[in-house]
Amino acid sequence: MKKILLFSAALALIAGTAAAADLPSIKSAPLAAPAPMYAGFHVGLNAGGIWGNNSSISDNGFPIYARSQSSATTVPVAYGVAAGLSGTRNLQTTAGFIGGAQAGYNRQYDRVVVGFETDFQGVAGGEQSGGQLRLHTFDFYSLGRNTPTRNHVRTQITSQKSLDYFGTARAKIGYLIKPEILIYGTGGFAYGGTTFTSSTNIIEIQELTDELGLGYSSKSSLLTGWSAGGGGEWMFTQNWSVKLEYLYYDLGGAQMYGGTALLIRNRIGPAGAGTPPGEIGSAAGQNVSTRFNGSVARLGVNYHFDWNTVPVVAKF
Repeated sequence: MKKILLFSAALALIAGTAAAADLPSIKSAPLAAPAPMYAGFHVGLNAGGIWGNNSSISDNGFPIYARSQSSATTVPVAYGVAAGLSGTRNLQTTAGFIGGAQAGYNRQYDRVVVGFETDFQGVAGGEQSGGQLRLHTFDFYSLGRNTPTRNHVRTQITSQKSLDYFGTARAKIGYLIKPEILIYGTGGFAYGGTTFTSSTNIIEIQELTDELGLGYSSKSSLLTGWSAGGGGEWMFTQNWSVKLEYLYYDLGGAQMYGGTALLIRNRIGPAGAGTPPGEIGSAAGQNVSTRFNGSVARLGVNYHFDWNTVPVVAKF
């Protein structure tokens, strides 16, 4: 009887050992953790505001020619006109709306996230415009007269510049303060389509002469530069995140050349009233320059793809 009991106990022990051998070992088997939330490709949309930081425009006037019917020595009118076209003025800045799309790719190393992102936005509003009134004087000599007529000239210059579209291609590096919350810095290449215009009106305000000058210049160009900034992003579901971002951009300077034609006609002729008046034809050029830089603040939403994502394996 004792032998039977001992044999039964031995069988039970062997069976238990075999069953235990079939169970997975907690110490040897790795446990798969969720894939990194920010790793992989993403696409999204953004919208926000944009405003320019530089609001000044510089005009450098220079004479082109001065033609006179006068036989007397004259003060070159072109120099007087050019002086009225020179100076620096500030424009009124208006904040505009920006909206577009972005796409990028991230790699995640524990709590550090590095990646690349490119974006493109259209810009509505945000023009910088303004004008300035200048006064200058010069002497006008009619044909055969040695006594000049002092002319007082009013020059009004109006300028406008705008950023029509804007894009970047930037590197990113960030840190996860929580698995779903990322803070990051970013910087890289920036580009933008710009429009730059300047118009000039010159009017004589002296009663003895008639004078009118007009000029208009416009230039559209693609400028390139750099951008830098930072932001924060929150993964509120497995594939969707929302971000808040600030960027400073500098697209460099822009300049254009324009001109103003001017005709001055003296009402009093060389022999007094009733005789043919004298005339001076003049033209002056302008080198107009400004700078395109400013700030962008925007809110965006991203969809994150989990294609070919390598899972993180944790061992306990």
